[in-house]
Amino acid sequence: MTSTFDARDMSWVDQLPDKLDALKAFRRRSQEGKSLARGLHQPGHGDKEVVLPTLDCCKMNSELLAIPLKLMADNACIFVPPVYLLQGACLEFHSEAGFPDAAALQVAGNSDGWAMKRLLNVLKRKWNRPETPRDTTVRALTDEFQRAYDNLEYVPQSKVFV
Repeated sequence: MTSTFDARDMSWVDQLPDKLDALKAFRRRSQEGKSLARGLHQPGHGDKEVVLPTLDCCKMNSELLAIPLKLMADNACIFVPPVYLLQGACLEFHSEAGFPDAAALQVAGNSDGWAMKRLLNVLKRKWNRPETPRDTTVRALTDEFQRAYDNLEYVPQSKVFV
C-alpha cells in the first residue's frame, strides 16, 4: 500500500486568506491601506517600515507568522511555500478585506508575500540549528516547525542523491 502523503503539498495555502481575515487587527490594517507585515524604520527609507529578515522582525510579526506556521504544522509541511503562493494569498486577503487603494493593492500583496517568505525562512533556519531560542516568542514559532516535522509520515530526501 502506498501513501498519498506529499511533504511538499502546499494546498494549505488556500486557507491562509480566511485565517488572516479572522483577525480584526489584520482587517483594520488592510482597510487603512497598510501592509500586514510590520517592519523597522531604516535610514534611507524615509518614514516607510522595512521588513528585515531578522529575529526582531519575526517577533514583531509573530501574530502574522503564527497563522501560516500553524497551517504548516497541521499539514505536516516543513517547506516554506513559494513566494507566488504567499503573494496570491495576501492579495486575496487584501482585496476581500477592503484595501482602499486599488492601484496599491498588488504592491501590498507582493510586499506581504515577500515579508512572510523571508521571515518564515529565518525561522526555519533558526529551527534547523541545534540550539533552543531563548526568546519565548521565537521559541513558540520554531516549535511549530518542530510540530510539522513530528507530524511527517516520512522524512523527504534530497532529489540530488536519489
